[in-house]
Formats: sequence, C-alpha cells, structure tokens
Amino acid sequence: MILLDNQAIDARLADAHLKIVTVRDDSKINAALLPFGYTEPRVSEGLQLYNSAFDLQKFQKKEYGEQFAATEALQKALAEVDKMVMQHVNVARVAFKKHGYLLKEAELNDERKITYTGWLGQTRQFYSVVLEHPEASPLLSVFGLTPEILTAAQQKVLDVHDLKIKQIHESGDAQHATKLRDDALEVLEAWVADLVAIARVALADSPQLLEKMGIKVKS
Repeated sequence: MILLDNQAIDARLADAHLKIVTVRDDSKINAALLPFGYTEPRVSEGLQLYNSAFDLQKFQKKEYGEQFAATEALQKALAEVDKMVMQHVNVARVAFKKHGYLLKEAELNDERKITYTGWLGQTRQFYSVVLEHPEASPLLSVFGLTPEILTAAQQKVLDVHDLKIKQIHESGDAQHATKLRDDALEVLEAWVADLVAIARVALADSPQLLEKMGIKVKS
C-alpha cells in the first residue's frame, strides 16, 4: 500500500514538474503567460515548491525504510526470544510442579498473553521470579537452567524491548515525514492549479501548447 501511494505521489510530482519547467523553458508558453504575472521569479517560486516537495518525498521514503527495517528486526528478535522464553517456561512448569506458590508468582498457570505489552509484562515477571526467589534456582538448575542462562535470557528480553522502542520512534518519524511531505505537496499543487487555470486562459487558442504542458484539452 505504501509503495502504491508513493508511486501515485511520484506521478503527481512529475506532473507538477512538467508543467513548471515547460513554462520556464518554452519561449512561446513563457511569452503567453508573462502578461498574467508568470515572471521568471514567479516560475522559479513554483520550481522551489516542487524541489521542496520532491526532497520531502525522498525523506519520507527514507524514514519509512528505516521504520520497516526496525519492524523487521523487532519481529525477528521477538520470534527468537519468545521461542527461548517458552522453552524456559515449560521447563519451569516441570521444576515447580510441586511448588504451587512459584507457579503462581511466575504466572506459569496463566494463559500466555499474545499482545506485546502482555507478553513483555508476563515474561519480565517470569524472569524476575526465577532469578530472585531463593527456592527457584536450585529447582531449575536440576534441569539445566542455571542463573547465568536465565540472566542472559532476561537481558535478551530487555534487548527486544529496546528494539520495540526503536520501532515506535521510527514509526513516529515516518508519520511526521509523511505529514511534512503531504503539506508541501498540497502547497505545490495549489500553485500548479492556478498555473493550469491561467494557462487555459492564456493559451486558449493554442491547444497544442496546453498539451505540451500536460494539460488535457477537451475535444
């Protein structure tokens, strides 16, 4: 969807650019529009509006690229870490099966949450209990889950959350870049709309010149 949107906006920018540079470069069109106020500085103003919108379109694409990269990194890390977490959870359920209070504190009897915030809270609670409760470590070590392994796992969960924060920030940057681009495009297209309206008046007897500007002439 983003790709299609960008293609449509690229086309709109190209259309605006065609109209402006044709007025600038075609002597006949330039002469016809000059009496209507389209002096060199005014045409340059339109070109500056185009350049601004074009640059913001490039910036928006860059920001969305960074958002997609951050989302991909998060999804990959989350999938890998969740697989590890579930392995540890399942081992802990065996290790704590005769210790109901540990099962309860570590939320091992609860249904595993599927939202990110739910997953994070439940997972952090689990590692907090298995690392801090004095009775947990001896029970887990029997099944190979040493404090060192669990501490490293807890850090991986925190690393995932860092990636989540980065993804949120990149998403915000991308949305801001989109607004800047859209605002600049709106100003540009308003300027071009006036140009087209005046060109239809100034070149009413020269349909071929209107066509050269990319303005459709009614048959």
